[in-house]
Amino acid sequence: MDNIRQQIEKGDLKKVLYLLKLCPYSDDLLEMGYELGMLLESNKHWADALTLYHCLSLYDPGLDDFVTRIEEVMQKRSKSDAKPLVVNQFPVIGHYQPLKKIAEGSTAVVYEAHDLRTHKRIALKVMVTSLSTGSEHDRIQHWLREAEIMSQFKHKNIVKIHDAAMHGNMAYIAMDYISGYSMSLRLRKRTYITVGEFIRISKALLNALAIAHQHGIVHGDIKPANIMYDDILNTYVMTDFGAAYTVKKGRQKKDEVIIGTPSYMSPEQLQGKKLDGRSDLFSLAVTLYHLLSGHEPFYGSNLFHLKQSIINDEPDLSHLTLSTGLIAVIQKALQKKTYMRFADANQMYTAVEHCEALLKNRRL
Repeated sequence: MDNIRQQIEKGDLKKVLYLLKLCPYSDDLLEMGYELGMLLESNKHWADALTLYHCLSLYDPGLDDFVTRIEEVMQKRSKSDAKPLVVNQFPVIGHYQPLKKIAEGSTAVVYEAHDLRTHKRIALKVMVTSLSTGSEHDRIQHWLREAEIMSQFKHKNIVKIHDAAMHGNMAYIAMDYISGYSMSLRLRKRTYITVGEFIRISKALLNALAIAHQHGIVHGDIKPANIMYDDILNTYVMTDFGAAYTVKKGRQKKDEVIIGTPSYMSPEQLQGKKLDGRSDLFSLAVTLYHLLSGHEPFYGSNLFHLKQSIINDEPDLSHLTLSTGLIAVIQKALQKKTYMRFADANQMYTAVEHCEALLKNRRL
């Protein structure tokens, strides 16, 4: 450890990082690692700091300190990479002034925007449409229904909706601006989640899903892009109910378009069957697997082969860096038959919480 401290004093942080990786686990290692991490952060060596914290978290999976450091480094790096705002580059939509584009999908764009009435910063999701066909009109109505569904919920793990309407040939939804980053950014940066983060994300999303399911709502599109880390509330937030499914009403049989993201869908969702909350539990397990490993559990060169993989193939869980209990949680949530999964989000939450308690007791 004395040699490592000497290298820190010399400022050779790269060498220190290398030496620490060779050291056996000890309290001194964690203390020295934390000190090095703070030095790397102060020098804006974000990638090295993240690598270090991830390595240290493997020594002690339940240690919250390194999870917190990872989240803060991701926030700092995201802000340092951000481009300066170009104000008034976009036309006003409703009473919202878009400031910059923060996300873009196949059907919609999300802007950071200024509410000209309340003078608050919001997130504005906009879909451009020609409304030239009946199916297009139905699609927009379904998309706007996201606002109606989400406005029912007041929960820290569900994004708050403020407004939804048409503006010319554009439909828009105004919602809380979440200061932080989406979990899809973690995948793009190749900084995968730790065991501690796995537990925190699971508990936050299961809390949110329990509320939605109690109202008869299946989210229908759980994936990394729809999970935001809120660095102000220090929690994870579920967004985007655009593919939501009302259990009582269901979807129109004439609608043959798959709404959602196939890679994360449950077998029953891909087969067009009636859904309940257990479909979201399957999608959450696929999402957590992806965030842990960097790749999805099911593969296919096209939609047909992907669908067959999800319906028939058993995913390989052997390489996931999780406790036996948490592996069992993922395995149960990924069962092909709905009756073999957890009965609901609350039951899965209890299982995750039990595994968390076991990990903490192991550290004592």
